[in-house]
Amino acid sequence: MKNRTLANNNTGLIVFSRFNSNRLYGKALRKIGNRPLLGRVIDLAKLVKNDLPIIVATSNLKSDDVIESFAVSEGVKVFRGSQKNVLKRAVDCCDFYGFKRFARICGDRPFYSPKLINTLIRIHIKFNLDLATNNLVKTFPNGLTSEVVSVECLKRILEEITDKDDCEHVTRFIYRNQKKFKIKNVRSPISNIKKFNLAVDTEEDLKRSDWMVKKLPTRKEFDLKVLIGCLKEYKKI
Repeated sequence: MKNRTLANNNTGLIVFSRFNSNRLYGKALRKIGNRPLLGRVIDLAKLVKNDLPIIVATSNLKSDDVIESFAVSEGVKVFRGSQKNVLKRAVDCCDFYGFKRFARICGDRPFYSPKLINTLIRIHIKFNLDLATNNLVKTFPNGLTSEVVSVECLKRILEEITDKDDCEHVTRFIYRNQKKFKIKNVRSPISNIKKFNLAVDTEEDLKRSDWMVKKLPTRKEFDLKVLIGCLKEYKKI
C-alpha cells in the first residue's frame, strides 16, 4: 500500500471491527433496528466535529472481506492489518493515513457519544496527552468507553511490550503502567451507572439494543439520561 496521508489533518477516528467474533459470530453486520451494528457505529462517527476522517480497521483474514465491502459502501476508508496484534494494526493504520492521534472506537458500541469524543480530542490536544479517556476511573457503563490516543505513545509501547496480551488490546499497557504516561480522565455527569452495559457481545445484548433503538426517539445520538432510563425500562420487562 502506498501512504495516503490526509493533508492538513492529523487526527482520525478508527473503528475496530471484525466479522469473526468469538462471542457473537458476525455481530458487526447483525441488524439493530434497520441498521447493521457497524453501520450504527459509523453513523455516530460521522457526528464527530470537524469532519474527521473515519477508518474501519479490520484484519487481513478472508472472513473480513465483508467488513471492508460494507465500510466502502458506507463511504468510509478501510485499513487491513494484523489479526491478533491489534496494537500494531492501530499503529500501521495511523502511519498509513498520517495520523498523530486517533479516537479508538470499538465496533460493538452502538450508543457511544460523539460529544464525548469531541471533548476527549480537545483535552488530548490542549494538554499534549498520551491518552485522554473516560475509563481510567470507570464511571460510565460498558459500551460508552471512549479514548483518544497518541500514536507516538503506541510506538513506544510496541518497542517495550513483552506480554502478548498487550498486543491484543490497544491501550491495555497504558492502563497497567499509568505512571509512564500523560493521562487525563473524564467522569460521567451521572453517578452510579457504571454497572450498566450498552455494548453488544451476546445475543441478549443484541436483543436489548434492538429493543432500545425502537423505543428511543429517532435520532443518531442519545442523551445519557435518556439512554439509562431506557435501559432501566428494558431491565424491568
